[in-house]
Amino acid sequence: LQFNKNLILRIIFAVITGGIIFAALSLALVSIDQLFEFRIDEKFYPMLWSFLAIFFGTVFVHIEIPSDFKSLNQDKSYPLILKNFAIYILLPIVFIYFLILITYLGKFLISQSWPSGTVAMPIIIFSILGIICSVLLWPFKNNFSKYFFPALLPFLGVYFIAFWKRISEYGITEPRYIGLGFGLWLTFVSLYFIFSRNKYLKMMPLSLAVLALLSVYGPWNTFNVSRLSQISRLENILEEYSILVDGKIQKVDATKVPDEVEVEISSIVNYLQSQGNLKDIYKWFPENISKNDELEQLLLMLEEMGLNYSLILKGENESMLENNSFTFIADNTELLDVSSYKYAV
Repeated sequence: LQFNKNLILRIIFAVITGGIIFAALSLALVSIDQLFEFRIDEKFYPMLWSFLAIFFGTVFVHIEIPSDFKSLNQDKSYPLILKNFAIYILLPIVFIYFLILITYLGKFLISQSWPSGTVAMPIIIFSILGIICSVLLWPFKNNFSKYFFPALLPFLGVYFIAFWKRISEYGITEPRYIGLGFGLWLTFVSLYFIFSRNKYLKMMPLSLAVLALLSVYGPWNTFNVSRLSQISRLENILEEYSILVDGKIQKVDATKVPDEVEVEISSIVNYLQSQGNLKDIYKWFPENISKNDELEQLLLMLEEMGLNYSLILKGENESMLENNSFTFIADNTELLDVSSYKYAV
């Protein structure tokens, strides 16, 4: 119990401290960029956040947790602020999410329509807040956990149906893999606390750590499974429209390929390019295609197929232009004379 209490406190403090450090360093970099015209690549900011979250956060959480668990158990004190936080802040929020989800579940059962993929996020929030609440109220022999985990199971059913629908249509990507793994962990934890006679809170972080390790190492890791899934999906689509014949790309008449299929092919190739995995489909194309940079490779691949690179259905272009704004960032910051031009593309 004391281990979990200390772990939660360290995680909360690590998040707050990491956020402050990230904000301070980001503002410092912006100041350098503006004062000295020293261009800071925007990709550096998510890299900084990733470093703070993965390296700093991990070290910060573990640095003050003693290895002697027995000494932790001798500390019987419990911060009153945590109890009040759980009862007066977390519990109402969890109940609000429960009402939202139970209403959606009723709508799903009445309409008998497939659940929307957007339902996954409120279920994740509901489960995380509920688990935190369970841990914080555990010392007080509160009945919250007794009711929370059984209530979570029906929502997990909807969660998996939504994920199955998404994966069956668009294959596995890293976020879907992580979401599916998280759902399996929630199912395991729920069943454990419902049916196990001896309930140990340590089972939650231990099982989550095991799942995290399994998702990173081995042939079943997140990136490998996602890569193979998208390549397989692309291969099936190309073979269906006779674009891939006997393992080689054939140029086809683009008018014979539906717009939504062209967008789907473009989306998958774009995904592979963003993950640095275009090399896995080099064998389908002429050998000289690998001599170009990855962005050129993407465009040349679509050209070899006889298709246009498009991530938006043609019928949606006009509505998107009307309802959205677009931002363009040029690497060249010199002033350009545009007096003879009427349009920007």
